Amino acid sequence: MGEQTISIRDRVDVKAHPTVVRLDDLDSADAKWIAESFLLTPEVGNHLKVLRQLFKKGEGCGIFLIGHYGCGKSHFLAYLIQQLRGQSFVSPCPSVYSISLVNFSADNRLEDIVAQVLNIHVQKADRRKTWNTLFEGQHPNGFVLVLDELSEFLRSKPDVRTFTEDIRFLQFVGEWTQQRRFWIVAAMQEAIEHTGELEHSLYRKIKDRYPLRLLLTPAHVQTLIADSILTKKTGYQDAVDTLAAEMTCAFPHAQLDESQLRTIYPLHPATLELLEEVRDRFSQARGVVDFAVSRLLGDPKRGIEPFLDQPWGSFLTPDTIVDHFHDLFELQPEFTALAQQVLPWYQKHLDGLFEKQMLHRLAERLLKLLILTYISPARESLSSEQAAAWLLFSTI
Repeated sequence: MGEQTISIRDRVDVKAHPTVVRLDDLDSADAKWIAESFLLTPEVGNHLKVLRQLFKKGEGCGIFLIGHYGCGKSHFLAYLIQQLRGQSFVSPCPSVYSISLVNFSADNRLEDIVAQVLNIHVQKADRRKTWNTLFEGQHPNGFVLVLDELSEFLRSKPDVRTFTEDIRFLQFVGEWTQQRRFWIVAAMQEAIEHTGELEHSLYRKIKDRYPLRLLLTPAHVQTLIADSILTKKTGYQDAVDTLAAEMTCAFPHAQLDESQLRTIYPLHPATLELLEEVRDRFSQARGVVDFAVSRLLGDPKRGIEPFLDQPWGSFLTPDTIVDHFHDLFELQPEFTALAQQVLPWYQKHLDGLFEKQMLHRLAERLLKLLILTYISPARESLSSEQAAAWLLFSTI
């Protein structure tokens, strides 16, 4: 078999991985997959270590778990809940209650939702009397309240009054954790000060009562892809090392991150970077894991061909992001001109503008890079050097 006939799949495969994890999955009959598919990256390992130390203390606090959609927040929370339920996370092990706020409309008061799950009666008078009953002979080891999708719930509140009411409840609960073995772990896509019109005084109080922020950064996602999603076969590493050296030689000014390329190929390092920048402009429901798994393995229902069948040396480059979100791209008003006028016009006229099919293909990919640059809040222009680095276009 000649080198030209070797496909990406010959040296690397993709392990089926849950692209969406919900706390409701904990109640399924085969929920053991949550722990089995959970990857303890260094970042996640440090977070769990911090939580173990906190849960050993005599008093609690509020904790925010922050990261973009698709970075693994819900999987992290589900894994944590499983460990607490199994009494194996820390000793003595606190009880755990969990709430996925995606199941509740924004018309609901956060206090009512929490009270329903904890089986306590909401009183308009002093809240402390009601909450104190939780520790009257119950939960001798304390308890952990897990809130998933908190930022989305707060951001969807219909007005400032209801938003502030929920923030004040969070303030109260955060204060109530003090001097008790009670912890709140709340997942957020962004820092709480970005979820709505938050008064400065309330922000300071929330910050004091939720002092710990655990971040799931792009580094965690890269490790997840490199060590959990990609199944590397014999010969992968030597072949990738050779490929990285060839790319550096062919594109000396591309500023290619070789170390990253050697761990996440066939994904282009810039693809993850650009996806992180623009994904929120397209969708709150398709994360990095969904992108990597569906583009590499393929998805017939969405018309996606498996990239693993491409020849070895091909890269899943940033322009693919526009293809991945094309259905949503066409529906959003702010992108109507691009989706319904710019792209269709060029796709119709590229044959007339470029005689060679190779140039046609390059121009179409370059157009998609320009679109990414336009919609990215972190970019103002696209240079020829950047385009070359991102596309790694070959005439072979």
